[in-house]
Amino acid sequence: MPREIEMLPEVAIELDKEIVTNHPALSARLQKLGNVTVEEKLAFVAYYCNYGVDGYFTSKDLLALFELLLRKLKEKSSAGRIIKLH
Repeated sequence: MPREIEMLPEVAIELDKEIVTNHPALSARLQKLGNVTVEEKLAFVAYYCNYGVDGYFTSKDLLALFELLLRKLKEKSSAGRIIKLH
């Protein structure tokens, strides 16, 4: 059941910044989803990160999922960077 979140936790804001800054294809796909719940957006991001999610999430579960997805997206974005050593 969708729920209203009065205020997004900091990790959710960091996740959004990571998506917008370093994952333009994912950002564009999320925008095309339109008006969906936080849980639906998280499920889409989880799929992008090769995770599957199913079921009801408590607030604590959602925080853990935000953190997991943020770590995974940061790994994906840093894996694509080339580091030059002189």
